[in-house]
Formats: sequence, structure tokens, C-alpha cells
Amino acid sequence: MAPQGKFIVVDGPDGAGKETQVRLVVERIRGLGLPVEKIRFPQYEEKSAGPAIRYVKEGAYGKVNEVPAKAAALLYAVDRYDGSFKIRRWLAEGKIVVSDRYIPSNMAHQGCKIIDAAERREFFRWLEEVEYGIFNCPRADLNVVLHVPAEVGQRRANLRDGQSDVHQSDISHLSAAAAVYLELPSVYADMVLVRGVEPDGRELLPEEIHERVWSLIAPVLDLAKLPAAP
Repeated sequence: MAPQGKFIVVDGPDGAGKETQVRLVVERIRGLGLPVEKIRFPQYEEKSAGPAIRYVKEGAYGKVNEVPAKAAALLYAVDRYDGSFKIRRWLAEGKIVVSDRYIPSNMAHQGCKIIDAAERREFFRWLEEVEYGIFNCPRADLNVVLHVPAEVGQRRANLRDGQSDVHQSDISHLSAAAAVYLELPSVYADMVLVRGVEPDGRELLPEEIHERVWSLIAPVLDLAKLPAAP
């Protein structure tokens, strides 16, 4: 039986560079000769993501703050339940799994709709029970939370996507979500913050961010126990 794999999540607000960092991490793991799979949420190619896509891409259920936090969270949770079967299978095969977004995204984008901090923490606990409990989604070994200011993220996302979804088009929502992303690592020990913008405003290069990300991932993968390359 293969040893259990490792599950790494790269999360953070829109435009923080998640896709780039997932690509760099996967390439680096493959370069070490290790088995790796990647997944992205929402799973746009799967039917399970349909309601979430109608919410975030089409605005079918109203503006972002017109959809209650728990209602919107459930749309994403159902898609994650669908994806969890692949994740558990890959982990059972001893593979490293890298996910672009995961449960922290639900906590941030829906939790930011709840102004009161105590009520927001209660929402986090409810969401954990839904996703980890009822849906039995696997917990990540490490959640890397990338972070950039909302204005930077919105600019990057709009340049990348060409048109905004209901989250990207609402700077107040992006700012609130970015604030909750900053909050999460103070609540959960398995979530670690990596800032993509220096205090002086300099935006770090993807390669600079990657080295910070990799310094967190390498100990989780226990690379020191791997045999040296011949």
C-alpha cells in the first residue's frame, strides 16, 4: 500500500497569483520526480459547479451581497464534495495534491458578508461542519494564503479575465474578502500568510513569491527524507 499523500492548498483573494503559484509548485514537485496532481475550485468543467458559476459569473441570483453567506457557501461546498472524491483517491495513491482555492475561499468570500466578528467565527464553524463533517472533504496539510491589497487584485484580475464576475466587479466585496483572508491565519494554525506586496508598495515577482511559498511547502512534504539525486 502506498503511503498517504500530502494535500497542499494555495488560496487567497482574486488577483493574488494563485494560478501562477500552483503552476510553479507543481512544476517544482514534478522536477523532483514526485507524483503530483492539481485541482481547481470551482471546477468549471464539472456539472457540480453549475450553481456556483451561475452565482459568481452570471449574477443569476442577484448582486454579491444579496445572496446570503450560507446560501452562497453551499453552492461552492457541493462542488467541493464532488471534487473531494478525486482528492481522496489521489492521496490514497500516495500523490501530492495541489489545489487552487479550497475551503478558505468560502470562508473569506462568504464570511466577509458577516460584519460582526463573533458571528463570522460562528459562520466559520458552521462551514467546517458542512465541508469537513457532512461532506467529508479532506483537510489540507497546509493552506498557503496569498495576499495582495484589493485594488491590486482587482486590477490584475480584470487584466487577466477581460470581464469581471460579481466578486471582481465589487471593490467593497474584494476589500472585505481580503481582510478576512488576513484574519484566517490568526484563527487556523494550518493557514499561513504570504504577502505579495511589500510595505513600500512594491509588488513581488512571481519567482520571489514562489520561494516564500516553497519554504512553507518543503517541510510539509518532508523533502529532507528523499534520497539524494544521483
